[in-house]
Amino acid sequence: MTPWLVDTGPVVAYLDPDDPMHERASAAFDSESRTLWTTMPVITEAMYLLRTSPAACANLVGFLRDCRANIEAFSSFEELDRVVALMAKYRDLPMDFADASVVALAERLEIYDVLTTDERGFRVFRTARNKWFHLVLDGFSG
Repeated sequence: MTPWLVDTGPVVAYLDPDDPMHERASAAFDSESRTLWTTMPVITEAMYLLRTSPAACANLVGFLRDCRANIEAFSSFEELDRVVALMAKYRDLPMDFADASVVALAERLEIYDVLTTDERGFRVFRTARNKWFHLVLDGFSG
């Protein structure tokens, strides 16, 4: 089974039943057991978006633990240089730190299935090898 890269939007939607993407995110996360990969910038962004609810932040950590998500730090200068280069390349969209970290992780792991609600960005973003992303949520309704 192909692993998925996980962006911020679906995680927040999964944890927030009032989010308009909640049902689609739930359908995706609950569909099958997969290897999930994400980055600390994604978790940082999710924590920020969930900050008004300490329970939601705790649920985020529990969710990541329960699904045994692989979390990449994105703290080396090489990784940060790549993120900055991606953000400069896509500045007209714009691309934020979390999105750039997901694209850089895709390049490193050669995983192109991304669970994201950012269709506008991830339909345009490409890896260094000019690979397109497959948007996982396209296959789920809700």
